[in-house]
Amino acid sequence: MMMSVFSSLFKDKGKKEAAGRLSMSQDILLDILLRLPVKSIIRFRAVHSSWFSLTSSPEFTLKHLDHARARSLKHGIVEVRNIHFGNPCLSLCSLKKPVAEDADHEVIDIQNPFGKVNHKPYIRTEIIGSCNGLLLISVFRYNKGLIREFILWNPSTREHEKIRKDRLSDQPFTYIFGFGYDHFNDNYKLVEVSSSLASEETSVDVYNLKERCWERKDSQFPYKFLWHRPGTTLANGVPHWIVRRRVNNEKVVISFDLGEEKFKEVPLPASLNDPVFISNLHGYLCVGSLNSQKIFEWKVCVMREYGAEESWIKLNISFPETAPKMGLLCQFTPLEFTKKDEFIMSLDHKGIATYCPSKNTYKPVLLSGGPKGWSVATYVESLVSPKTYNKREDRTH
Repeated sequence: MMMSVFSSLFKDKGKKEAAGRLSMSQDILLDILLRLPVKSIIRFRAVHSSWFSLTSSPEFTLKHLDHARARSLKHGIVEVRNIHFGNPCLSLCSLKKPVAEDADHEVIDIQNPFGKVNHKPYIRTEIIGSCNGLLLISVFRYNKGLIREFILWNPSTREHEKIRKDRLSDQPFTYIFGFGYDHFNDNYKLVEVSSSLASEETSVDVYNLKERCWERKDSQFPYKFLWHRPGTTLANGVPHWIVRRRVNNEKVVISFDLGEEKFKEVPLPASLNDPVFISNLHGYLCVGSLNSQKIFEWKVCVMREYGAEESWIKLNISFPETAPKMGLLCQFTPLEFTKKDEFIMSLDHKGIATYCPSKNTYKPVLLSGGPKGWSVATYVESLVSPKTYNKREDRTH
């Protein structure tokens, strides 16, 4: 029914007075299409060549992304599980309705994204960042030595792009990664910081998606990494991490300006001097730590205006005493708000849960199959392609 109604908008009436009606109809059509999920838009592209041109244009892609953000359209949660031996594939589980009574699970497989690997096992997979509907996933595997590779993937369109890196050194190194969008140069970038455990020598490499190349940077990095503490990418496209200053061992939050390609410190609230997690909570920078005075309470701070130290809002989250039995007192990270006034949380390698502060109730939603090779991230549905992306003169949100 909807298909026939939409198709009629493109019928050529052959009359001048009909041209005005057609133009108006196309405006109405555009407004309708901007409200649709990505899956429907992709299906409707087959209706007419005009539909394909319209929905594939850079302008439409950007408008649809802005519209999805404004309405929180189809914010999903993607789970990356470990890769199977013998038949390597990435299995991702999308929770379309993560807080519903019966969560809608959709299992998505990307078969052999790096081709034949001669049954060499993948060691670890991890979601590095989520930006504009794109997820960057790191993959470590053995093939005559340790190799690190990346997948830039849009879970809404199923498109993915492979990013390769040179074979890793045999010397012990630690790494942090970040992924985001450079507004000034209309470019997506991946930043990798590696530090030698033997000499503390640090190097910074940036992958430029537009140029499809890696480049070594001279950026200074006077910090030490925190083990097993991934970073996060905010709505402004900037990656962030919790690290320690080398000079005094103090924990700080840093960002990497993708335009200037420089590291910067983000001011923390005075009440939070020992942050243990960092996340993108509905687009805002969120950091938190355990309350040393109360074992079931976390101190969580959200920066309402990015860069403004006075805009931090403090929340005290107290969990029910049954939480330890459910694994809540492991590393937890707030991921998203819901319309029901709930938090969606990642429980380290344990799974996903929801928490309602007003009712002090906690409910597991998705539990992982094992302690390793599992990470989770939120994303917004978008048409942004990891292979080609669109240019915009001014994009600050």
